[in-house]
Amino acid sequence: MSRIAIGSRVGLGTASLHHLNRFNQRIGLLEAAYDAGIRYFDTAPLYGHESAERVLGRFVRKHQSRTNLVVATKIGLVPNALVCTMPQLLLPYVALRTLSSRLGVLPAANWHPRRDFSAAYLLSRVERSLRVMGLDRLDIVYLHEPRIEELHHVNVIAEAAVKLRMRGLVR
Repeated sequence: MSRIAIGSRVGLGTASLHHLNRFNQRIGLLEAAYDAGIRYFDTAPLYGHESAERVLGRFVRKHQSRTNLVVATKIGLVPNALVCTMPQLLLPYVALRTLSSRLGVLPAANWHPRRDFSAAYLLSRVERSLRVMGLDRLDIVYLHEPRIEELHHVNVIAEAAVKLRMRGLVR
């Protein structure tokens, strides 16, 4: 079993990366982390409904060498497909979600992401994340906030993860 050298004891999570309004601010944050010695970057499709993966992928591709960077993503919490397709809808989506929840128009639970911890979703999501990021492989893939009752087919999920590794899509 090969080991992943993380290269730093501190990583950068990208959950709030989309809170920075400009693309160059997002890249600037990632560059500042890199300049500070951070080599482990954690993202997820849900973060900014693929916008964090998109920006992180561009940053990683700019650095060309993957030998000193570790990229982790997650599966299980499904991003909004419309916002993924049309990223310009992200800010209006977030504003609508916030307002409707605060005003009680729609309960906050109506805005929770769909959950999918199936082997089929693992396979398709990893392939999509790679396309979104423009990368050929991921270093780590986590299950994103699974509930115990969602893991009743954990052996099937593990088999799918092994297939991804054997295909070279996940290290």
